[in-house]
Amino acid sequence: MLPDFLALPGVDPAVMAAALGLMMALPASLLGAWIWGARQGSDQEISPEAIERLARERRQPDMGQQVNQSFERLVERTGLEINSPAAIGYMLMAGLGLALVITLVQEDWIYAPVGFFAGIGGVLAGLVALQSRWRESIRRELPDALHLAARSVRAGLNLDQTIGVLGAQAPSALTREFGLVARRMSLGVPMDQALRLSALKVRIPDFDLLASGLALHRRVGGDVASLLLRLATSARERHLARGQFRASTALGRTSAGFLALGGPILLILNRSSQPEAFARFVESPTGQGALALALALECVGLVWIALILRHED
Repeated sequence: MLPDFLALPGVDPAVMAAALGLMMALPASLLGAWIWGARQGSDQEISPEAIERLARERRQPDMGQQVNQSFERLVERTGLEINSPAAIGYMLMAGLGLALVITLVQEDWIYAPVGFFAGIGGVLAGLVALQSRWRESIRRELPDALHLAARSVRAGLNLDQTIGVLGAQAPSALTREFGLVARRMSLGVPMDQALRLSALKVRIPDFDLLASGLALHRRVGGDVASLLLRLATSARERHLARGQFRASTALGRTSAGFLALGGPILLILNRSSQPEAFARFVESPTGQGALALALALECVGLVWIALILRHED
């Protein structure tokens, strides 16, 4: 039983108790994420041994490492300057907050799990969107950065100075990444290993070619300015081809989105227009089985369309 000063007229005590529990969990989740992030620290170990270990783990990870690495890479590529524990805290906060709102609006705690997972899914979708924007920014800026690097080399700068020049340009996703490379090099990490660590994070073919090409040049020599110009031309052509592919598949992706939203929208409209019939349908075993089958087919369709429309970088 709730105390009298917490009881509200017309509100189920169970709903009020659930709401109070969610409100108490919100600051707890934020505090836990902050403590976890502070203990881990936001700076990565950048010794050559750490780089080799990171590359080995990413070549042969187990299932748990694959999940952890995927989420860590997702958070790193958003450009938000947060670590994965902080991102988990934001996801929990959004889930608990939405669960609290839905519980109070519907006055039924049974909707709390729906709000909780919807909040987590919303934050996760936002992280994925930020990652796509971050990678697209790097793809767009890389050709011009490589042209600048070629001109810097022809002006008499060495590769270490050239990378420092690239990292000192106007703030952007790519210049911050080159700034990290220059910082690692200033701490004694060889250039090829510093670029390799960034390539593991960026995961863009043109950046991989840059890291491999400069590492090969360090070992065998050659005309590095011509190499950078060829890489810049290749990166620009690849970016244009990718834009053409996205333009060609824009109609298919839009149609897939409307098809995916059609079922849930019709379900909501049916519930709003005929609530009694909808309640009987949901309460019957046949209706529950039909809803479960529809949800499974919806998920299969989404995965199928994603596989059809996906492209390799």
